[in-house]
Amino acid sequence: MAKKKTGDTHTAWKFSDALKLIEEIRPRLETSGWYVGMTGSVLFQGRSDNDLDLIVYPANGYRFNLSQLHRALHLLGWSTKFTVAQVQKAWYKQNKYASVAEPIDNKHVEVWNDNKGRRVDLFILR
Repeated sequence: MAKKKTGDTHTAWKFSDALKLIEEIRPRLETSGWYVGMTGSVLFQGRSDNDLDLIVYPANGYRFNLSQLHRALHLLGWSTKFTVAQVQKAWYKQNKYASVAEPIDNKHVEVWNDNKGRRVDLFILR
């Protein structure tokens, strides 16, 4: 079993847990102008020992407004674990981009803890 990180409740994610979470957060996100979907190992393998990968993107007719998304997540009791800058810095430290001057992978990924302390990686699309 992986070592527990500060602030994380190390619980394996199951597909059914992920669907329940999505149904819980979907109304709040939609009223804030965001849709949510799932990807990653929970979707493709039915479970993950580490995290849940969610994709969030602006709802039809809404402009990209990251502060609205963050506000909605905080109202749901979520907390930021790593910002996009911290995630990208960690990628660089892993020597992922040692041979390039500009990053090839510039996805907007943030790491959050849900209201139960479980890790959720958010892939935020424009």
